[in-house]
Amino acid sequence: AKGDDDDDDDDDNKDKAHEEAFVPAPRETEADRTGDVRTIHRQLDQFLFLVVQLKDTGEWGFPRRVHSGGDETMRNVAKAAMEECIGNSLETFLVGNAPLGHFPVCNA
Repeated sequence: AKGDDDDDDDDDNKDKAHEEAFVPAPRETEADRTGDVRTIHRQLDQFLFLVVQLKDTGEWGFPRRVHSGGDETMRNVAKAAMEECIGNSLETFLVGNAPLGHFPVCNA
């Protein structure tokens, strides 16, 4: 019916007006301007990776945890390591279902 077409046109006009009025937020934040690297509110156009400093050695690296050797998956170990470091204070995600582990070997 003709009335339905008019409603569709009105919806299209409203959508177009919203699109034209939309102004995206800037990607540069106050943290970017001040050089604050201790916040996730920076480098919005980049992926950020969490690195932590170990209390016992002072070494920097990704959150870590020893695998128990049981049925626990590497993903679950990685997730638990992250939760031990930061709790639930940040929204995080693990990249992939098979995080990798490493074993440092000293040069002989």
